[in-house]
Amino acid sequence: MGFIKNKFGSGANLNFLEPVSTFSAISTTYPNPKVKDSTFVLDNGTRYRYSGKEWENIGQVVIDNGSVIGNYSITYNTDNQTLDFKFIG
Repeated sequence: MGFIKNKFGSGANLNFLEPVSTFSAISTTYPNPKVKDSTFVLDNGTRYRYSGKEWENIGQVVIDNGSVIGNYSITYNTDNQTLDFKFIG
């Protein structure tokens, strides 16, 4: 079983959005965020949460194969060295 090391913990009430490629892509992908919206940035391995004013860094995510973040299963693809996100509802 995988694990996640971060600042939001398992009890946080976050709305997990689809991952984005870069931090700058957050504002274009999610132009009207709501408080507690959260997304993962692929190029820096960091999760961000919208505070109502700005996107806050809430921590790096350390992933083992089979980790789950919100509604997404995450697997590290060793062939192309990427994280594969699968929506699991």
